[in-house]
Amino acid sequence: MKPNNSGFYIHHLNDLVLNWGIELASLSENDRIPGSPQRSICRQLFKARNGKLYFIQGFDESGERRKNKINSVLETLKEEGIPRIQLPIKTIEDKNLVKYNGLTWQIFEYIEGMELKRPDYQEEPWRGRKFAEILKDLKSVTSAVFGKLPKEPKFME
Repeated sequence: MKPNNSGFYIHHLNDLVLNWGIELASLSENDRIPGSPQRSICRQLFKARNGKLYFIQGFDESGERRKNKINSVLETLKEEGIPRIQLPIKTIEDKNLVKYNGLTWQIFEYIEGMELKRPDYQEEPWRGRKFAEILKDLKSVTSAVFGKLPKEPKFME
């Protein structure tokens, strides 16, 4: 299922997002989704009838294992009080992932960001301060979280 404006695609996307209790209103006009498109087979922004913008991505079996590991770590960090952790939305069956049409899918609320001015963004002082805040937050829970994380979180598989 590749993104397009055909009735077939929209029908399947609507059926898919109902697993999360979300009703599709329209596909987003924004075709510049930040992040790494090579990590998924299909990515789409869409607007729901509740007025929110969502990001859905589909991936193969190897991506499913990777996403499960990442989501497990993120859930642990969130439980330990790390702020600003964005978890995938749970389905109506309280799952992170859904298998549909040969792929595994997850949904996030879309957070509007800013385009990075490459390579200059690396030198922007405010980014360094924000990164330091994140490291400080992580340090504050490291000992509590360490025993709860998967033994071998191989994110780079």
